[in-house]
Amino acid sequence: MMRDLVLWLTMAGGPIVWFIAFSLNWAMSGKWQPAHIVLWVAALLLTSTGAWAAWDQWRKLGRTLPGEAGGAVARARAMAIWGILINAWFFMLIVAQTLMDVLVGVPS
Repeated sequence: MMRDLVLWLTMAGGPIVWFIAFSLNWAMSGKWQPAHIVLWVAALLLTSTGAWAAWDQWRKLGRTLPGEAGGAVARARAMAIWGILINAWFFMLIVAQTLMDVLVGVPS
């Protein structure tokens, strides 16, 4: 039961962290720029923690791809792989937005 909760949180964690960081960044527009950078760094840390948790679950499940047999273990492996991929994608999205804040500046 706890493994399923961790897997669901790793799959939903990246998008939720990005949405919260994006919303807070928009709400703080025109404010002190280092606060934006701190916010993006915190979002990157949380997203990478979600990817690590998904990788850890995949490692505990046997480090193989889900087979055709199905079942709880195959489903958990698929969720772990998707958790890694989703968090990696949102990590790259957060990096891109952080670079825009650093290079272009925060809109006022």
